[in-house]
Amino acid sequence: MHTHARWSWLFIAAGLLTTGLVNWSGPAEAQSRSRLRAKKHTLDQRIESAQSKLRNIKAVQRTQKNKLVDAQVQLDEAETQLRRATARLNHTRAVLVEVKRDHKRAQNKHTVQKKRMEARVLAQFEAGNPSYLEVVLDSASFADFAERAEITTTIAGHDQALVQQLLATRRSLAAQEARVKAKEREQAEARAEVAREKRNVAVKAEVAEVRLKQTNASRAEVERQLAEMEQASAEIGAMLSRVQHGGTSAGAYSGSWGGSFLRPTPGYISSPFGWRIHPITRTRRFHDGVDLACSGGTPIRAADKGRVVHAGWWGAYGIAVIVDHGSGMSTLYGHCMRGSLRVSVGETVSRGQVIAGVDSTGWSTGNHLHFSVRRYGTPIPPF
Repeated sequence: MHTHARWSWLFIAAGLLTTGLVNWSGPAEAQSRSRLRAKKHTLDQRIESAQSKLRNIKAVQRTQKNKLVDAQVQLDEAETQLRRATARLNHTRAVLVEVKRDHKRAQNKHTVQKKRMEARVLAQFEAGNPSYLEVVLDSASFADFAERAEITTTIAGHDQALVQQLLATRRSLAAQEARVKAKEREQAEARAEVAREKRNVAVKAEVAEVRLKQTNASRAEVERQLAEMEQASAEIGAMLSRVQHGGTSAGAYSGSWGGSFLRPTPGYISSPFGWRIHPITRTRRFHDGVDLACSGGTPIRAADKGRVVHAGWWGAYGIAVIVDHGSGMSTLYGHCMRGSLRVSVGETVSRGQVIAGVDSTGWSTGNHLHFSVRRYGTPIPPF
């Protein structure tokens, strides 16, 4: 009886204790889940903020690059116009020199002819040359008249020729003077045009300088992005090396690689594997995969069967999936669309299985898949 009562009390006490533990652990688990949800919410907000900043930076970079190109084109056009205006000015100057030389020769010729004419008039006045009537009346005979008339006609013809030459020279001189004035006006206009173009070039050069500084600032940001990408690549390499050398106990795939990879998306290769000159920084950089350009939301398929060792955010790669295929081989799928992941860490995927969608998360300038193949963490050519 006592024994039965003692056992009954033990059962009651155990029941109370169990109930107490359940009651005590329930709030603790709820608080833990609440804290995790809060942390996840905070992390999501930070990621969204980083993505927003990244999009703004990309937009600024594209804008600054376009503005720099436009400014350089405008500066080149202004310099071309200046060269043309300067060439026109130089040509006008050369023509003006020749025109002034012709004008000087016309002036000299006019002066000589004028002096000859003045000398002729003076000689006639001093000699008292007879008129045609006097020649007729004073002639002793017809022969004398004919001789006197011939001489008078010759003298008159010579005088008339002098007059015609003088008038022609005067007309030529007037034309030369008009041409000189026209060329002087043309030269003044050319000088004004050169001055305008010089001011225009100065303005365009200043604008181009400002754009260059802005672009260089953007270039510094791109350098930082590239550094982050290289750091993320090194971290992934270290992680894969650790997992694959650690075997299944470290989360590696238990099977072996099939020997080939499918193309994960149908996009064309917009940036190949290996060393390249970066289009913005103009520095030699190593690209650890290939960029397959395709529209946002395009399904991404596993290149071969394997085990997912990462599915989520990874720095500059944005949302990324990493699959271990065994035999030291792995594939990385970067810049995936937010909310598109169809796999999780530890899951085994089959060849051709859809694992995510294409987007532009992380350090990316547009929708594309960054596809990287690695052997024990070291990047190798994917195709």
